[in-house]
Amino acid sequence: MSSEAPSFAAPSPEELAALFPGYTIHSLIACGGMGAVYFATQNALDRQVAIKILPREFSSDENFREGFAAEAKAMAKLNHPNLIGVYDFGEVDGMLYIIMEYVSGQSLYHAAYKKAIDGREAARIMAEVSSGIAHAHEHRILHRDIKPANILLDGHNRPKIGDFGLARPVGLISKEGEEIYGTPHYTAPEVVNAPSRVDTRADVFSLGVVLHELLTGKLPAEDPRLPSAISGSSPKLDAIVKKCTQPDPVLRYTSAAEIAADLTKFLNNSATPGPAGMVRPGRGAPPAPKRRAPSSVVRPVAKQSSGAGGIIAFLLLIGIAAGAYFFLKDQKPKPLSDQDEQSATHAEKTANPAANSTSATKTEQKPQTATPKNNRGSSPFGSTSYSQGTSSPFGSTAPPVSRPAGPAPIFDVDSFLDRARGIMRDKASSELASYKKATEDIADKLDKALSREVRSVDRGQRDDAKNDLKRVMAEIRNSGNYIPMSVSIRGADDGDIRKALQDAREAQSKNEGRLISSLKPHAATYIHGIELQIERLPENDIGALRMLNDEIADTKQNEGHFASILSR
Repeated sequence: MSSEAPSFAAPSPEELAALFPGYTIHSLIACGGMGAVYFATQNALDRQVAIKILPREFSSDENFREGFAAEAKAMAKLNHPNLIGVYDFGEVDGMLYIIMEYVSGQSLYHAAYKKAIDGREAARIMAEVSSGIAHAHEHRILHRDIKPANILLDGHNRPKIGDFGLARPVGLISKEGEEIYGTPHYTAPEVVNAPSRVDTRADVFSLGVVLHELLTGKLPAEDPRLPSAISGSSPKLDAIVKKCTQPDPVLRYTSAAEIAADLTKFLNNSATPGPAGMVRPGRGAPPAPKRRAPSSVVRPVAKQSSGAGGIIAFLLLIGIAAGAYFFLKDQKPKPLSDQDEQSATHAEKTANPAANSTSATKTEQKPQTATPKNNRGSSPFGSTSYSQGTSSPFGSTAPPVSRPAGPAPIFDVDSFLDRARGIMRDKASSELASYKKATEDIADKLDKALSREVRSVDRGQRDDAKNDLKRVMAEIRNSGNYIPMSVSIRGADDGDIRKALQDAREAQSKNEGRLISSLKPHAATYIHGIELQIERLPENDIGALRMLNDEIADTKQNEGHFASILSR
Protein backbone atom coordinates (compact mmCIF):
# COMPACT_ATOMS: atom_id res chain seq x y z
CA MET A 1 0.00 0.00 0.00
CA SER A 2 1.45 3.34 -1.04
CA SER A 3 2.46 5.79 1.62
CA GLU A 4 1.38 8.71 -0.57
CA ALA A 5 -2.16 9.94 0.00
CA PRO A 6 -4.08 9.85 -3.29
CA SER A 7 -4.86 13.26 -4.79
CA PHE A 8 -8.19 14.05 -6.43
CA ALA A 9 -8.00 13.80 -10.22
CA ALA A 10 -10.69 16.23 -11.32
CA PRO A 11 -12.62 15.28 -14.46
CA SER A 12 -11.91 17.55 -17.41
CA PRO A 13 -14.76 19.85 -18.51
CA GLU A 14 -15.29 17.52 -21.48
CA GLU A 15 -15.54 14.47 -19.21
CA LEU A 16 -17.92 16.26 -16.87
CA ALA A 17 -20.13 17.37 -19.76
CA ALA A 18 -20.90 13.73 -20.52
CA LEU A 19 -22.13 13.28 -16.93
CA PHE A 20 -24.30 16.42 -16.97
CA PRO A 21 -26.08 16.43 -20.35
CA GLY A 22 -28.37 19.27 -19.29
CA TYR A 23 -25.44 21.62 -18.69
CA THR A 24 -22.74 23.28 -20.74
CA ILE A 25 -19.49 23.01 -18.80
CA HIS A 26 -17.39 26.07 -19.59
CA SER A 27 -14.32 25.63 -17.43
CA LEU A 28 -12.70 24.12 -14.37
CA ILE A 29 -12.46 27.00 -11.90
CA ALA A 30 -10.33 25.31 -9.26
CA CYS A 31 -9.44 21.96 -7.75
CA GLY A 32 -8.47 21.11 -4.18
CA GLY A 33 -8.36 18.23 -1.74
CA MET A 34 -12.10 18.54 -1.06
CA GLY A 35 -13.12 18.51 -4.72
CA ALA A 36 -13.33 20.55 -7.89
CA VAL A 37 -15.49 23.52 -8.92
CA TYR A 38 -16.72 24.16 -12.46
CA PHE A 39 -18.38 27.12 -14.16
CA ALA A 40 -21.38 25.95 -16.18
CA THR A 41 -24.70 26.95 -17.74
CA GLN A 42 -27.96 25.12 -17.08
CA ASN A 43 -29.22 24.89 -20.65
CA ALA A 44 -32.98 24.64 -20.04
CA LEU A 45 -33.05 27.82 -17.95
CA ASP A 46 -30.03 29.55 -19.53
CA ARG A 47 -28.75 30.00 -15.97
CA GLN A 48 -25.11 30.27 -14.94
CA VAL A 49 -24.23 27.87 -12.12
CA ALA A 50 -21.27 26.52 -10.20
CA ILE A 51 -20.93 22.75 -9.92
CA LYS A 52 -18.84 21.24 -7.15
CA ILE A 53 -17.71 17.61 -7.44
CA LEU A 54 -16.34 15.68 -4.46
CA PRO A 55 -13.77 12.85 -4.62
CA ARG A 56 -15.21 9.35 -4.96
CA GLU A 57 -14.02 8.18 -1.55
CA PHE A 58 -16.50 10.56 0.08
CA SER A 59 -19.48 8.84 -1.51
CA SER A 60 -18.38 5.50 -0.03
CA ASP A 61 -18.84 6.85 3.51
CA GLU A 62 -22.50 6.46 4.47
CA ASN A 63 -22.27 8.96 7.33
CA PHE A 64 -20.69 11.51 5.02
CA ARG A 65 -23.34 10.94 2.35
CA GLU A 66 -26.11 11.53 4.88
CA GLY A 67 -24.44 14.69 6.16
CA PHE A 68 -23.89 15.96 2.61
CA ALA A 69 -27.55 15.46 1.73
CA ALA A 70 -28.69 17.06 4.99
CA GLU A 71 -26.53 20.13 4.42
CA ALA A 72 -27.63 20.54 0.81
CA LYS A 73 -31.29 20.30 1.82
CA ALA A 74 -30.77 22.78 4.64
CA MET A 75 -29.11 25.26 2.30
CA ALA A 76 -31.78 24.75 -0.37
CA LYS A 77 -34.42 25.85 2.15
CA LEU A 78 -32.82 29.27 2.31
CA ASN A 79 -34.33 31.42 -0.44
CA HIS A 80 -33.18 35.01 -0.01
CA PRO A 81 -31.55 37.61 -2.32
CA ASN A 82 -28.60 37.94 0.06
CA LEU A 83 -27.87 34.20 0.31
CA ILE A 84 -26.14 32.11 -2.35
CA GLY A 85 -28.72 29.64 -3.64
CA VAL A 86 -28.47 25.85 -3.87
CA TYR A 87 -30.25 24.37 -6.88
CA ASP A 88 -29.55 20.65 -6.83
CA PHE A 89 -27.36 17.91 -5.41
CA GLY A 90 -26.83 14.21 -5.95
CA GLU A 91 -24.35 11.61 -7.11
CA VAL A 92 -22.97 10.91 -10.56
CA ASP A 93 -20.37 8.34 -11.58
CA GLY A 94 -19.63 7.64 -7.89
CA MET A 95 -19.04 11.33 -7.11
CA LEU A 96 -21.24 13.53 -4.93
CA TYR A 97 -22.05 16.92 -6.42
CA ILE A 98 -23.84 20.14 -5.52
CA ILE A 99 -25.08 22.78 -7.98
CA MET A 100 -25.15 26.33 -6.69
CA GLU A 101 -25.74 29.89 -7.78
CA TYR A 102 -22.77 31.35 -9.63
CA VAL A 103 -21.68 34.79 -8.44
CA SER A 104 -18.91 36.44 -10.42
CA GLY A 105 -18.03 39.23 -8.01
CA GLN A 106 -15.38 39.73 -5.36
CA SER A 107 -15.57 38.81 -1.74
CA LEU A 108 -16.03 41.63 0.75
CA TYR A 109 -12.65 40.60 2.15
CA HIS A 110 -10.93 41.45 -1.12
CA ALA A 111 -13.03 44.54 -1.77
CA ALA A 112 -12.53 46.27 1.57
CA TYR A 113 -9.45 44.73 3.17
CA LYS A 114 -7.77 47.20 5.58
CA LYS A 115 -9.96 49.97 4.21
CA ALA A 116 -12.44 52.08 6.20
CA ILE A 117 -15.47 52.61 3.96
CA ASP A 118 -18.25 55.18 4.10
CA GLY A 119 -20.57 54.64 7.05
CA ARG A 120 -23.74 54.54 4.95
CA GLU A 121 -22.20 52.04 2.56
CA ALA A 122 -21.10 49.84 5.46
CA ALA A 123 -24.57 50.13 7.00
CA ARG A 124 -26.25 49.23 3.70
CA ILE A 125 -24.08 46.17 3.17
CA MET A 126 -24.51 44.93 6.71
CA ALA A 127 -28.26 45.63 6.73
CA GLU A 128 -28.59 43.29 3.76
CA VAL A 129 -26.22 40.72 5.26
CA SER A 130 -28.16 40.82 8.53
CA SER A 131 -31.40 40.36 6.60
CA GLY A 132 -30.00 37.25 4.92
CA ILE A 133 -28.77 35.82 8.22
CA ALA A 134 -32.16 36.58 9.79
CA HIS A 135 -33.76 34.50 7.02
CA ALA A 136 -31.45 31.60 7.88
CA HIS A 137 -32.33 31.97 11.55
CA GLU A 138 -36.03 31.85 10.70
CA HIS A 139 -35.35 28.41 9.23
CA ARG A 140 -33.56 27.40 12.44
CA ILE A 141 -30.12 27.49 10.82
CA LEU A 142 -27.05 29.18 12.34
CA HIS A 143 -24.22 30.22 10.04
CA ARG A 144 -21.38 30.20 12.64
CA ASP A 145 -18.64 31.55 10.35
CA ILE A 146 -19.71 35.04 9.28
CA LYS A 147 -16.72 37.03 8.01
CA PRO A 148 -15.84 39.21 4.98
CA ALA A 149 -14.35 36.26 3.07
CA ASN A 150 -17.77 34.56 3.17
CA ILE A 151 -19.65 37.57 1.79
CA LEU A 152 -19.65 38.23 -1.97
CA LEU A 153 -20.44 41.50 -3.71
CA ASP A 154 -22.19 40.87 -7.02
CA GLY A 155 -22.16 43.15 -10.06
CA HIS A 156 -24.71 45.44 -8.41
CA ASN A 157 -22.68 45.69 -5.19
CA ARG A 158 -25.25 43.53 -3.41
CA PRO A 159 -23.86 41.22 -0.72
CA LYS A 160 -24.48 37.49 -0.91
CA ILE A 161 -23.58 35.16 1.94
CA GLY A 162 -22.16 31.72 1.34
CA ASP A 163 -20.18 28.95 3.04
CA PHE A 164 -22.83 27.42 5.24
CA GLY A 165 -20.44 24.50 5.82
CA LEU A 166 -20.49 25.23 9.56
CA ALA A 167 -24.25 25.71 9.67
CA ARG A 168 -26.32 23.72 12.14
CA PRO A 169 -29.84 23.90 13.55
CA VAL A 170 -30.57 26.35 16.33
CA GLY A 171 -30.58 24.43 19.61
CA LEU A 172 -28.44 21.50 18.42
CA ILE A 173 -25.63 21.10 20.94
CA SER A 174 -22.16 21.29 19.42
CA LYS A 175 -19.92 18.28 19.66
CA GLU A 176 -16.89 18.89 21.82
CA GLY A 177 -14.29 20.84 19.88
CA GLU A 178 -16.56 21.50 16.90
CA GLU A 179 -16.15 25.24 17.39
CA ILE A 180 -12.53 25.20 16.23
CA TYR A 181 -13.64 25.52 12.63
CA GLY A 182 -15.07 28.96 13.33
CA THR A 183 -12.78 31.89 12.57
CA PRO A 184 -10.75 33.61 15.29
CA HIS A 185 -11.61 37.32 15.83
CA TYR A 186 -15.17 36.83 14.52
CA THR A 187 -16.21 34.06 16.91
CA ALA A 188 -18.38 34.85 19.94
CA PRO A 189 -16.88 34.06 23.39
CA GLU A 190 -19.55 31.49 24.28
CA VAL A 191 -18.71 29.43 21.20
CA VAL A 192 -15.44 28.53 22.94
CA ASN A 193 -16.44 28.82 26.58
CA ALA A 194 -20.03 27.54 26.62
CA PRO A 195 -20.71 25.76 23.29
CA SER A 196 -23.83 24.03 24.60
CA ARG A 197 -25.45 27.47 24.98
CA VAL A 198 -24.71 28.77 21.48
CA ASP A 199 -27.72 30.22 19.65
CA THR A 200 -28.51 32.93 17.09
CA ARG A 201 -26.72 35.54 19.18
CA ALA A 202 -23.36 34.00 18.22
CA ASP A 203 -24.05 35.09 14.62
CA VAL A 204 -25.10 38.51 15.97
CA PHE A 205 -21.64 38.89 17.53
CA SER A 206 -19.94 38.09 14.22
CA LEU A 207 -22.11 40.60 12.36
CA GLY A 208 -20.98 43.30 14.79
CA VAL A 209 -17.31 42.45 14.27
CA VAL A 210 -17.70 42.67 10.48
CA LEU A 211 -19.49 46.03 10.78
CA HIS A 212 -16.66 47.35 12.98
CA GLU A 213 -14.11 46.14 10.44
CA LEU A 214 -15.89 47.83 7.53
CA LEU A 215 -16.16 51.13 9.40
CA THR A 216 -12.53 51.20 10.54
CA GLY A 217 -10.48 48.90 8.32
CA LYS A 218 -9.45 47.10 11.51
CA LEU A 219 -10.69 44.20 13.58
CA PRO A 220 -11.79 45.00 17.13
CA ALA A 221 -8.92 42.76 18.24
CA GLU A 222 -6.52 45.17 16.51
CA ASP A 223 -8.15 48.33 17.90
CA PRO A 224 -10.90 47.93 20.53
CA ARG A 225 -11.99 51.57 20.42
CA LEU A 226 -15.43 52.37 19.06
CA PRO A 227 -15.50 52.98 15.29
CA SER A 228 -16.20 56.72 15.59
CA ALA A 229 -12.99 57.17 17.61
CA ILE A 230 -10.97 55.39 14.92
CA SER A 231 -12.46 56.62 11.65
CA GLY A 232 -14.90 59.38 12.55
CA SER A 233 -17.97 57.35 11.58
CA SER A 234 -21.36 58.07 13.12
CA PRO A 235 -21.73 57.43 16.88
CA LYS A 236 -25.12 55.90 16.02
CA LEU A 237 -23.22 53.05 14.39
CA ASP A 238 -21.07 52.75 17.52
CA ALA A 239 -24.18 51.82 19.46
CA ILE A 240 -25.03 49.04 17.00
CA VAL A 241 -21.50 47.63 17.02
CA LYS A 242 -21.36 47.76 20.81
CA LYS A 243 -24.69 46.00 21.24
CA CYS A 244 -23.70 43.26 18.78
CA THR A 245 -20.34 42.52 20.39
CA GLN A 246 -21.28 42.40 24.06
CA PRO A 247 -19.40 39.49 25.73
CA ASP A 248 -22.62 38.39 27.45
CA PRO A 249 -25.12 37.12 24.84
CA VAL A 250 -28.01 38.32 27.01
CA LEU A 251 -26.94 41.93 26.36
CA ARG A 252 -26.77 41.59 22.56
CA TYR A 253 -29.47 41.93 19.96
CA THR A 254 -31.66 38.85 20.17
CA SER A 255 -31.83 38.48 16.40
CA ALA A 256 -30.14 39.53 13.17
CA ALA A 257 -33.48 41.02 12.11
CA GLU A 258 -33.12 43.62 14.88
CA ILE A 259 -29.69 44.61 13.54
CA ALA A 260 -31.12 44.97 10.03
CA ALA A 261 -33.93 47.15 11.38
CA ASP A 262 -31.56 49.48 13.28
CA LEU A 263 -29.21 49.79 10.30
CA THR A 264 -32.13 50.54 7.98
CA LYS A 265 -33.35 53.18 10.43
CA PHE A 266 -29.88 54.74 10.42
CA LEU A 267 -29.87 54.82 6.61
CA ASN A 268 -33.29 56.44 6.47
CA ASN A 269 -32.31 59.14 8.97
CA SER A 270 -28.83 60.00 7.68
CA ALA A 271 -27.75 62.21 4.82
CA THR A 272 -26.70 60.77 1.47
CA PRO A 273 -22.89 60.75 1.17
CA GLY A 274 -20.71 61.47 -1.80
CA PRO A 275 -19.03 58.72 -3.82
CA ALA A 276 -15.80 58.70 -1.79
CA GLY A 277 -15.23 55.60 0.28
CA MET A 278 -17.80 53.46 -1.51
CA VAL A 279 -16.96 49.81 -2.05
CA ARG A 280 -17.22 48.87 -5.69
CA PRO A 281 -16.47 45.49 -7.24
CA GLY A 282 -14.08 45.24 -10.12
CA ARG A 283 -11.48 47.92 -10.89
CA GLY A 284 -12.40 50.21 -8.03
CA ALA A 285 -11.78 47.57 -5.40
CA PRO A 286 -8.39 47.43 -3.70
CA PRO A 287 -6.23 44.42 -4.55
CA ALA A 288 -6.40 41.31 -2.47
CA PRO A 289 -4.04 41.46 0.49
CA LYS A 290 -0.64 39.88 -0.01
CA ARG A 291 -0.22 37.33 2.76
CA ARG A 292 2.98 35.47 2.09
CA ALA A 293 4.21 32.73 4.36
CA PRO A 294 7.91 32.14 4.97
CA SER A 295 9.62 30.27 2.16
CA SER A 296 9.73 27.07 4.21
CA VAL A 297 6.01 27.21 5.00
CA VAL A 298 3.38 26.34 2.43
CA ARG A 299 -0.06 27.96 2.47
CA PRO A 300 -2.83 26.27 0.46
CA VAL A 301 -4.15 28.95 -1.90
CA ALA A 302 -6.61 28.30 -4.71
CA LYS A 303 -5.59 30.05 -7.93
CA GLN A 304 -8.39 32.32 -9.07
CA SER A 305 -9.34 33.94 -12.33
CA SER A 306 -10.52 37.54 -12.20
CA GLY A 307 -14.17 36.73 -12.72
CA ALA A 308 -14.50 33.77 -10.41
CA GLY A 309 -12.69 34.64 -7.21
CA GLY A 310 -15.74 34.80 -5.00
CA ILE A 311 -17.35 31.52 -5.94
CA ILE A 312 -14.05 29.70 -5.52
CA ALA A 313 -13.68 31.07 -2.03
CA PHE A 314 -17.13 29.82 -1.11
CA LEU A 315 -17.20 26.43 -2.78
CA LEU A 316 -13.69 25.31 -1.93
CA LEU A 317 -14.25 26.22 1.71
CA ILE A 318 -17.57 24.40 2.13
CA GLY A 319 -17.05 21.78 4.85
CA ILE A 320 -19.59 19.00 4.43
CA ALA A 321 -20.50 18.19 8.02
CA ALA A 322 -22.19 14.94 9.01
CA GLY A 323 -25.18 15.14 11.29
CA ALA A 324 -28.75 16.39 11.53
CA TYR A 325 -29.73 19.72 10.00
CA PHE A 326 -33.37 19.88 10.95
CA PHE A 327 -34.64 21.35 14.18
CA LEU A 328 -38.07 19.91 14.82
CA LYS A 329 -39.27 22.08 17.69
CA ASP A 330 -39.18 25.80 18.39
CA GLN A 331 -36.66 26.75 21.01
CA LYS A 332 -36.11 30.22 22.36
CA PRO A 333 -32.53 31.27 23.12
CA LYS A 334 -31.56 29.88 26.51
CA PRO A 335 -30.05 32.19 29.12
CA LEU A 336 -26.59 31.18 30.20
CA SER A 337 -26.25 29.24 33.41
CA ASP A 338 -24.23 30.82 36.23
CA GLN A 339 -21.23 28.76 35.25
CA ASP A 340 -21.58 29.67 31.60
CA GLU A 341 -22.02 33.34 32.46
CA GLN A 342 -18.78 33.24 34.41
CA SER A 343 -17.05 31.61 31.45
CA ALA A 344 -18.43 34.20 29.05
CA THR A 345 -17.46 37.05 31.38
CA HIS A 346 -13.95 35.65 31.69
CA ALA A 347 -13.82 35.36 27.90
CA GLU A 348 -14.18 39.13 27.62
CA LYS A 349 -10.55 39.36 28.61
CA THR A 350 -9.37 36.67 26.25
CA ALA A 351 -11.74 36.09 23.35
CA ASN A 352 -13.80 39.26 22.94
CA PRO A 353 -12.19 41.65 20.48
CA ALA A 354 -14.09 44.64 21.84
CA ALA A 355 -12.64 44.14 25.31
CA ASN A 356 -9.03 43.43 24.51
CA SER A 357 -6.68 44.51 21.77
CA THR A 358 -4.95 41.14 21.80
CA SER A 359 -6.59 38.24 19.99
CA ALA A 360 -7.62 35.17 21.93
CA THR A 361 -5.27 33.21 19.74
CA LYS A 362 -2.35 35.38 20.86
CA THR A 363 -2.63 34.97 24.60
CA GLU A 364 0.60 34.36 26.47
CA GLN A 365 1.69 30.74 26.32
CA LYS A 366 4.57 28.70 27.53
CA PRO A 367 7.40 28.39 25.01
CA GLN A 368 6.88 25.55 22.58
CA THR A 369 8.96 23.93 19.92
CA ALA A 370 7.64 23.22 16.46
CA THR A 371 6.78 19.65 17.34
CA PRO A 372 3.26 18.94 18.66
CA LYS A 373 3.06 17.50 22.15
CA ASN A 374 1.33 14.37 20.93
CA ASN A 375 3.99 11.70 20.63
CA ARG A 376 4.08 10.31 17.16
CA GLY A 377 4.78 6.62 16.80
CA SER A 378 2.84 5.42 19.83
CA SER A 379 1.06 2.91 17.61
CA PRO A 380 2.70 0.62 15.08
CA PHE A 381 0.83 1.90 12.00
CA GLY A 382 3.27 2.01 9.13
CA SER A 383 5.56 -0.53 10.83
CA THR A 384 4.72 -3.77 12.58
CA SER A 385 8.33 -4.27 13.62
CA TYR A 386 9.35 -3.67 17.23
CA SER A 387 12.90 -3.04 18.33
CA GLN A 388 14.71 -5.90 19.96
CA GLY A 389 16.85 -6.16 23.04
CA THR A 390 14.73 -4.00 25.34
CA SER A 391 13.49 -4.85 28.80
CA SER A 392 10.02 -5.51 27.40
CA PRO A 393 9.48 -8.13 24.69
CA PHE A 394 7.55 -5.48 22.76
CA GLY A 395 10.23 -2.82 22.42
CA SER A 396 9.00 0.41 20.87
CA THR A 397 7.66 1.64 17.59
CA ALA A 398 9.67 3.59 15.06
CA PRO A 399 10.77 7.01 16.37
CA PRO A 400 8.95 10.14 15.18
CA VAL A 401 10.24 12.09 12.22
CA SER A 402 13.10 14.31 13.36
CA ARG A 403 12.61 17.97 12.49
CA PRO A 404 14.70 20.96 13.52
CA ALA A 405 13.14 23.01 16.28
CA GLY A 406 11.47 26.17 15.03
CA PRO A 407 10.19 29.32 16.70
CA ALA A 408 7.50 28.95 19.33
CA PRO A 409 3.98 29.37 17.93
CA ILE A 410 1.70 32.22 18.94
CA PHE A 411 -1.48 30.34 18.06
CA ASP A 412 -2.23 27.38 20.37
CA VAL A 413 -1.57 24.62 17.84
CA ASP A 414 -1.70 21.76 20.35
CA SER A 415 -5.18 22.68 21.55
CA PHE A 416 -6.37 23.21 17.98
CA LEU A 417 -5.14 19.79 16.88
CA ASP A 418 -6.52 18.10 20.00
CA ARG A 419 -9.95 19.53 19.26
CA ALA A 420 -9.75 18.71 15.56
CA ARG A 421 -8.83 15.11 16.37
CA GLY A 422 -11.68 14.92 18.85
CA ILE A 423 -14.10 15.93 16.10
CA MET A 424 -12.62 13.35 13.75
CA ARG A 425 -12.87 10.62 16.39
CA ASP A 426 -16.55 11.41 16.78
CA LYS A 427 -17.11 11.25 13.04
CA ALA A 428 -15.11 8.01 12.72
CA SER A 429 -16.55 6.35 15.83
CA SER A 430 -18.05 3.39 13.96
CA GLU A 431 -14.84 2.69 12.01
CA LEU A 432 -12.74 2.92 15.18
CA ALA A 433 -15.13 0.65 17.09
CA SER A 434 -14.90 -1.98 14.35
CA TYR A 435 -11.12 -1.75 14.38
CA LYS A 436 -10.94 -2.08 18.16
CA LYS A 437 -13.23 -5.12 18.15
CA ALA A 438 -11.08 -6.78 15.49
CA THR A 439 -7.87 -6.17 17.48
CA GLU A 440 -9.47 -7.78 20.52
CA ASP A 441 -10.54 -10.79 18.47
CA ILE A 442 -7.01 -11.16 17.06
CA ALA A 443 -5.51 -11.02 20.55
CA ASP A 444 -8.03 -13.59 21.80
CA LYS A 445 -7.13 -15.92 18.96
CA LEU A 446 -3.42 -15.51 19.70
CA ASP A 447 -4.07 -16.23 23.38
CA LYS A 448 -5.75 -19.52 22.45
CA ALA A 449 -2.93 -20.49 20.08
CA LEU A 450 -0.25 -19.78 22.70
CA SER A 451 -2.27 -21.59 25.38
CA ARG A 452 -2.21 -24.71 23.22
CA GLU A 453 1.58 -24.44 23.07
CA VAL A 454 1.79 -24.04 26.86
CA ARG A 455 -0.24 -27.21 27.37
CA SER A 456 2.41 -29.12 25.40
CA VAL A 457 5.25 -27.95 27.66
CA ASP A 458 6.83 -30.51 30.02
CA ARG A 459 5.18 -30.61 33.44
CA GLY A 460 8.35 -29.37 35.12
CA GLN A 461 8.25 -26.09 33.19
CA ARG A 462 4.51 -25.75 32.65
CA ASP A 463 3.92 -23.40 35.59
CA ASP A 464 6.72 -21.14 34.36
CA ALA A 465 5.23 -21.26 30.85
CA LYS A 466 1.78 -20.32 32.19
CA ASN A 467 3.26 -17.36 34.05
CA ASP A 468 5.12 -16.28 30.91
CA LEU A 469 1.93 -16.52 28.86
CA LYS A 470 0.03 -14.49 31.45
CA ARG A 471 2.73 -11.80 31.33
CA VAL A 472 2.85 -11.80 27.52
CA MET A 473 -0.90 -11.42 27.12
CA ALA A 474 -1.05 -8.69 29.78
CA GLU A 475 1.58 -6.72 27.88
CA ILE A 476 -0.27 -7.24 24.61
CA ARG A 477 -3.54 -6.03 26.16
CA ASN A 478 -1.80 -3.06 27.77
CA SER A 479 -0.24 -2.09 24.44
CA GLY A 480 -3.63 -1.85 22.76
CA ASN A 481 -3.54 -5.44 21.45
CA TYR A 482 -0.58 -4.79 19.16
CA ILE A 483 1.36 -7.92 18.26
CA PRO A 484 5.17 -8.04 18.92
CA MET A 485 7.78 -9.64 16.70
CA SER A 486 8.73 -12.19 19.35
CA VAL A 487 7.93 -13.32 22.88
CA SER A 488 9.59 -15.65 25.34
CA ILE A 489 7.65 -18.57 26.86
CA ARG A 490 9.87 -21.02 28.68
CA GLY A 491 9.68 -24.56 27.43
CA ALA A 492 7.49 -23.78 24.42
CA ASP A 493 8.52 -24.58 20.85
CA ASP A 494 10.05 -21.41 19.38
CA GLY A 495 8.94 -22.29 15.85
CA ASP A 496 5.31 -22.73 16.87
CA ILE A 497 5.41 -19.48 18.87
CA ARG A 498 6.81 -17.59 15.87
CA LYS A 499 4.09 -19.07 13.62
CA ALA A 500 1.31 -17.99 16.01
CA LEU A 501 2.75 -14.46 16.23
CA GLN A 502 3.17 -14.25 12.45
CA ASP A 503 -0.45 -15.26 11.87
CA ALA A 504 -1.60 -12.65 14.40
CA ARG A 505 0.57 -9.92 12.86
CA GLU A 506 -0.76 -10.67 9.39
CA ALA A 507 -4.32 -10.46 10.68
CA GLN A 508 -3.51 -7.20 12.45
CA SER A 509 -1.88 -5.77 9.33
CA LYS A 510 -5.05 -6.46 7.35
CA ASN A 511 -7.08 -4.91 10.14
CA GLU A 512 -4.93 -1.77 10.06
CA GLY A 513 -5.26 -1.60 6.28
CA ARG A 514 -9.04 -1.72 6.54
CA LEU A 515 -9.01 1.08 9.10
CA ILE A 516 -6.67 3.26 7.04
CA SER A 517 -8.87 2.81 3.97
CA SER A 518 -12.09 3.57 5.86
CA LEU A 519 -10.59 6.75 7.36
CA LYS A 520 -9.49 8.36 4.08
CA PRO A 521 -12.56 10.62 3.76
CA HIS A 522 -12.08 11.75 7.35
CA ALA A 523 -8.37 12.37 6.71
CA ALA A 524 -9.25 14.65 3.79
CA THR A 525 -11.66 16.59 6.02
CA TYR A 526 -8.98 16.83 8.73
CA ILE A 527 -6.43 18.21 6.27
CA HIS A 528 -8.99 20.66 4.91
CA GLY A 529 -9.73 22.00 8.39
CA ILE A 530 -6.01 22.54 9.04
CA GLU A 531 -5.64 24.31 5.69
CA LEU A 532 -8.46 26.67 6.65
CA GLN A 533 -6.73 27.47 9.93
CA ILE A 534 -3.45 28.15 8.12
CA GLU A 535 -5.24 30.72 5.96
CA ARG A 536 -6.50 32.46 9.10
CA LEU A 537 -3.12 32.76 10.80
CA PRO A 538 -1.02 35.93 10.57
CA GLU A 539 2.07 35.50 8.43
CA ASN A 540 4.38 36.32 11.34
CA ASP A 541 3.27 33.24 13.32
CA ILE A 542 5.97 31.13 11.70
CA GLY A 543 5.99 28.54 14.47
CA ALA A 544 2.29 27.75 14.14
CA LEU A 545 2.45 27.74 10.34
CA ARG A 546 5.34 25.29 10.44
CA MET A 547 3.64 22.95 12.90
CA LEU A 548 0.36 22.87 10.98
CA ASN A 549 2.11 22.31 7.65
CA ASP A 550 4.12 19.49 9.25
CA GLU A 551 0.86 17.90 10.40
CA ILE A 552 -0.57 18.12 6.88
CA ALA A 553 2.62 16.59 5.45
CA ASP A 554 2.57 13.74 7.97
CA THR A 555 -1.07 12.99 7.22
CA LYS A 556 -0.55 13.02 3.45
CA GLN A 557 2.76 11.19 3.30
CA ASN A 558 2.22 8.51 5.94
CA GLU A 559 -0.99 6.54 5.48
CA GLY A 560 -0.85 5.32 9.05
CA HIS A 561 -0.41 8.70 10.75
CA PHE A 562 -4.07 9.71 10.80
CA ALA A 563 -5.21 6.24 11.84
CA SER A 564 -2.60 6.24 14.58
CA ILE A 565 -3.65 9.53 16.18
CA LEU A 566 -7.34 8.62 16.03
CA SER A 567 -6.93 5.14 17.47
CA ARG A 568 -5.00 6.24 20.56
